[in-house]
Amino acid sequence: MIELLSQANREPLAEARAAMLTFVVAGGGFSGAETAAAMNDFLKASSKFFSSLDARDAKVVLVHSGDVILPELDAKLGIYAQKMMAAAGLDIRLKTRVLGYVDGKVQLSDGGSIAANTLLWTAGVSPNPLVASLPCRKERGHIAVNAYMEVADWPGVWALGDCALIPTPTDGKFYPPTAQHAEAQSKILAGNIRAAVHGGDKKPFVFQELGKVAAIGRRRGVANVLGIDFSGLIAWMIWRALNLSLIPGAERKLRIMLDWGLDLIFPKDIVEIGIGTERDRRRCNITMKSEPT
Repeated sequence: MIELLSQANREPLAEARAAMLTFVVAGGGFSGAETAAAMNDFLKASSKFFSSLDARDAKVVLVHSGDVILPELDAKLGIYAQKMMAAAGLDIRLKTRVLGYVDGKVQLSDGGSIAANTLLWTAGVSPNPLVASLPCRKERGHIAVNAYMEVADWPGVWALGDCALIPTPTDGKFYPPTAQHAEAQSKILAGNIRAAVHGGDKKPFVFQELGKVAAIGRRRGVANVLGIDFSGLIAWMIWRALNLSLIPGAERKLRIMLDWGLDLIFPKDIVEIGIGTERDRRRCNITMKSEPT
């Protein structure tokens, strides 16, 4: 992103400059909304370090196929998130899908297109292509398993994670293919395999979430914890506390807390490392060619 800002700062052509400063995020779930909000905050804060750029030049477009973003949460939280993100300068396209990326333009289902150098896909995951070649029964392209993560009609074969669909015990739906669920599945599956080998009772996979939280920008968030909805600064603080609790080690937690505390007082320090950029590769080639042999 910093490299694109740097290129746009030197680009004389308005059309090419606009494409460099346009970032499209496909998918308005947790990943897409959080990514788009963080990118927007970063771009607005970074633009001031470039003499030819204005904070209004950079644009983040969030494309979502549903009526409201963050469908995992209550609709009123999704509407609140849309309003806050739009107020921060995000362009949110609802009831629209990304169909492809052709000749530097993002093709949309409404017939329009967006000229952009960057397209991020957060609109869902697909299992490994190897899954399609397996002879077992599939469900929506994933391996069909029961509540014990046993593959249907294949005794002694198990599956978990984003390659499998595990049914929920209440509504007949399936658990989402997230890392949080996969980690919990691994513990249950290890016990089930042990029970199958050494004898014992297998346990079905049952996962009860305490809540869902999402950051939608600097000091703004939405959350549902134990059935209670939160929004704004309180939800953002819940989001940070949850992330901090997942960091291993007291020293790392303290370092992050100090960094977060400084972030509340001072602006971010923008640094471009420039590893592996096209500009650096050109410089390297020029230097190597100019050296005597």
